[in-house]
Amino acid sequence: MNIKAIVHEAEDGGYWAEVPALPGCVTQG
Repeated sequence: MNIKAIVHEAEDGGYWAEVPALPGCVTQG
């Protein structure tokens, strides 16, 4: 099973990621 995750660079530093196939699945760090 492959799931696409999109990683974004946060404006205030660090990163956050979302998984479009899983609504509400978000992480940051």
